[in-house]
This record gives sequence, C-alpha cells and structure tokens, in this order.
Amino acid sequence: MVQYSISATNNPNKPIKLCIWEPAVLSDSRVRPFQFKANYTCETLPEAMEILRQVEAKSQSYEAVA
Repeated sequence: MVQYSISATNNPNKPIKLCIWEPAVLSDSRVRPFQFKANYTCETLPEAMEILRQVEAKSQSYEAVA
C-alpha cells in the first residue's frame, strides 16, 4: 500500500510538498522503513494531486497519512 502526505513549505514559488512512500519492515538488509520514498515540491495542489493520481494508477491502493 502506497502512503502519502501533503504539507506546506516555506518556498513561495513551490508552496506544497508531496511525499509518497511504500512502507516496509526493517531487516538486516533494509535500513529505512519503506520500499521507496519520493518527495515532490509543487506549485499548486492540483499539480500535487496529478502526481498522486499517476502513482495511484500504477499502485493497487494508497492511503493518506496525517
């Protein structure tokens, strides 16, 4: 399951941060608790939602995280 968060930045040109990741269990070979993590800075909320839509289309499910 892919999770995401949307938050504000201090950058007036790109005020929105979208973070997308897929959780994973830590192991001897995995030092971070996710399969992948991608951070995007966006100019608008619709831009962030479009990126999320594209990721959602390639994933079976996703979940917002506070």
